Amino acid sequence: MIVTKQEYLDTLSTLKSRIDESIISEKERKAFLFTSINKQKVLSSIDHSSDVEFYKDTVLYQKWREIDQKTEFNILLENIQASGDITFSNDANQGPFIFCGFHYGAYNLIPFMLKKKGIEFVTVAVEENMIEDLVQFKRDVKTKDFSQKSDTIKSSGFQVLLQMLQALKSGKNILVFIDGGNGTTKVNDTEKLRKISFLNEKIFTRTGVLELAYKMNTPIIPIVAKREEDKSVNVFFSSQIRLEKDLPKEEAIENCVSRIYSELETFVKKDPAQWEVWDVLHLILAPAEEHPYLKYWNYFRQKFKPKKLLTVNSVLHFNEDDFGFYQDETSCYVIQKSSMDRFKISSLTYNVLKSLEYEKSNISRLRQLLPIDVLSKILKKRVFVSSK
Repeated sequence: MIVTKQEYLDTLSTLKSRIDESIISEKERKAFLFTSINKQKVLSSIDHSSDVEFYKDTVLYQKWREIDQKTEFNILLENIQASGDITFSNDANQGPFIFCGFHYGAYNLIPFMLKKKGIEFVTVAVEENMIEDLVQFKRDVKTKDFSQKSDTIKSSGFQVLLQMLQALKSGKNILVFIDGGNGTTKVNDTEKLRKISFLNEKIFTRTGVLELAYKMNTPIIPIVAKREEDKSVNVFFSSQIRLEKDLPKEEAIENCVSRIYSELETFVKKDPAQWEVWDVLHLILAPAEEHPYLKYWNYFRQKFKPKKLLTVNSVLHFNEDDFGFYQDETSCYVIQKSSMDRFKISSLTYNVLKSLEYEKSNISRLRQLLPIDVLSKILKKRVFVSSK
């Protein structure tokens, strides 16, 4: 357990130096690949850091939360300050509120800032470590101000919305994290998700909590917990957002969720690596809406594009600009970065790609390493391309 602020700072310094010096391992290939793909797709005009540098920054912030878990809460509480519109805390009779957090920065410390301000709430969370943190918090902090019980609702539970409704009806505040990939709706069930604009792209998000806010006329308060350069945490409270009851429900919810995500967008543009979801963002990115004539144009353009004939001695290299490859617990894949289309490959093919990732080769050599049908497929898809 970390018991002093200096020990906390020293631990962070050691962590950062280790991450700076580390090499991305084979185990991290998938996370690194998808982080890089999603960064290029969403941040190409904002963040110009290298993919490796950006990935290491995201790992730093994730590991930082692990250090928080090993630190006495009194040390963490000294390091947190609130900013923004905190007028809600001046009148306990204003609530209940729905505090809407994001998986950004020190989001794991948001419950403790609310406790620090004497605000009682129910936490809707799927992260086991966050629920454990709340239990540990109640155990470790013995002062009178922090002795009250904090209830939790597991967001993957079937009756989560009913439990949230009961909490609001009983006058309890709710803390929920709206940008996660977990909940009662599957991420691939897009008919039950709402598509909104975010960082010049479209993403799918759940809005069940906003349905409750509309029904109960409950104000929403977005919260972002940003880590600052001096290692402190700034918990920013946005102004209250009320769903417009004079509008149709669907329109009111759409306006509200857009305003909520605009708060997150402001922080992501400033320091994108603090957002935790980069390696899974593709799961909630909506497919690009292609003009109906564009697909025909692309088809004919590719069909009649002059092709450079390959010979057995043509020098080839892995097309890392357009493709990546990774393995998970059961299978290996090649993925096209622009479309996110992937196809399964054998472990043999995976190991060949890995060995030739940074080397030039030719068809003659590839024939020796791969079955002819596999070679034909990866050449047709341009996984390997001719070197100039």
